[in-house]
Formats: sequence, structure tokens, C-alpha cells
Amino acid sequence: MSLPLLRQPKTQVTLQQRTRQSQYEQQFIILTLKSSIKLVVTSDSFHCIVNVGDVFKCVLCNTNMDAEVELKEYHKTLAEHHRLLKIYPYLEELGENLVRQIDSTNCFCTICSIVTSVHYVSRHVQNDEHMRELNKAVLRAETYKPCEEPPNVNTVDLNNKK
Repeated sequence: MSLPLLRQPKTQVTLQQRTRQSQYEQQFIILTLKSSIKLVVTSDSFHCIVNVGDVFKCVLCNTNMDAEVELKEYHKTLAEHHRLLKIYPYLEELGENLVRQIDSTNCFCTICSIVTSVHYVSRHVQNDEHMRELNKAVLRAETYKPCEEPPNVNTVDLNNKK
């Protein structure tokens, strides 16, 4: 007597999908702040794109995309997306914490790649996890030594942004 094969639980399938999605090569951006501090963050985080289950979500544009890297990369090139990046710059009072206020109630932390409430953002930038991620971004900038123009690193100078 043989038993039929059982399907994997849905949570395991979702975990496998997330693992597969996170295996694509991350692109990084070197940000130069007004204070001349350099930070290295992922391109997705800079563009306010997060991976939510089996979709990519641009929290800036409030757009969901299938979890296909090509769609996500195409979204980053859209004029409307770039317009919103300019409309919602980083909050100067939070300095190198790289927080954008994306609407009247929410902010996006580029360092941690999360959405947080406007009312909670001050506590967020002081918590240990955010400080660890900020230190990683600084360390990446200090240790990054490009040999030539690598395809997975871009540079953005925030000194000219207002």
C-alpha cells in the first residue's frame, strides 16, 4: 500500500519563493550626503521598493509588481517614479538616517527598507537594529573599492538635491 505524496504547506512554498527571489544579484548605490558621509544601500531600498511575499511593492508609487526582476528594474526607470523621488526627498532633520516621508502618515527608511509611521520615525532611527544597518551602510562605503565601473554599483550625490 503506497501513500500519495503530500503537498508542501503553503508557508514552505512561500519561503522557497522568497529564497529564490533573494538570490538575484543585488545592485548597490553609493550615496554621498551633504555632510560628505558616504553610505552604500541597495538600489531597491533607494527606490523605495520592498519584497512582499511574491510581489515587489514600490511604496513611493503605491504600485505592486510581479516578483520579476525585469519588471522591478523597468519601474525604476519610469519618469513618474523619478518625479516622486524628487517630490519626497530625504528629511534633512534626520540626516544620514535616509528617511523619506512618503505621505501624510508614513515614512520610508532607506537604511532598513521599511515603512514606519511618521509618529514613530524618531524612535525608529534610535533603535539598535536601525543603528546596526546604518553602520553596515557606512562600513560598505568605507570598504568598497571599485576596480572599474562595475555593473551592479551606481553613485548618487545627494549634495545637489534640495
